[in-house]
Amino acid sequence: MGTSAWRIDAGASTPETKETTSHVRLRRDRPADRQIFHCISGSGKTIAKDPRTGEATTLTWEFADTWAIPTWWTFQHIAVAGDAPAYLLNVHDRPLLDNLRFYRRRLPSPIGM
Repeated sequence: MGTSAWRIDAGASTPETKETTSHVRLRRDRPADRQIFHCISGSGKTIAKDPRTGEATTLTWEFADTWAIPTWWTFQHIAVAGDAPAYLLNVHDRPLLDNLRFYRRRLPSPIGM
């Protein structure tokens, strides 16, 4: 297992990201893939887009909230505008996926590429 801390300045957002971390299937037709986030301080929202349907889901969060994002869903965290940044703790299984060479990550291409 791995962990990382994310700092998102007030009013700022992370780039849209897709990752394969935490790839586990409980049923053949239903992935139980997750990236787990926990808000240490601040508040904001996460927009996650289903890769199969393109449907976006918006989740608002604040201190002590915990949520999961399915694998390969595009997601973006946005901190609420104000004085303080948001701090998120991320728990994932990237070290295992790196060793197995299964890890993939996709960030949006710069304009004109």
